[in-house]
Amino acid sequence: MVVNPFDPNPQDVKRWMYSDESWPEQDWDLFLANGRCDEVLLECARDLQCPRRDFALHCLYFLVGDVIYETRSVVRVAKVQEFLSSVGDKEDQELVDWKKESIELLSGEREFDYEYWCNHAFKRQDLESSATELGHS
Repeated sequence: MVVNPFDPNPQDVKRWMYSDESWPEQDWDLFLANGRCDEVLLECARDLQCPRRDFALHCLYFLVGDVIYETRSVVRVAKVQEFLSSVGDKEDQELVDWKKESIELLSGEREFDYEYWCNHAFKRQDLESSATELGHS
């Protein structure tokens, strides 16, 4: 059980990613973009056996999109750029694509598209039913 879904800690997030617990809060992905859970999200996105890997990948897109859309904080952008450097070029292709696209977005080479960055998983056809079930449309 997630102790505080509005300010989740990395331990709760990791436990939830590997559990069958229900969606803790309607805007769960928003609350995960708190800067404290980035490493756990990346760890789960790297794990091809993680039951909620697609959601972890969505959250990675969301956290980069959130930096551009909401905060534009120089400090947060620098943290995300440093975080991106921890992703190698020999990772799973989806992570390599996320890294490349994120670098392009942060450098201004790619135009920001809210739907793509902040609703990434929910735009994917194979997750449409999950999104409806999880309260997103």
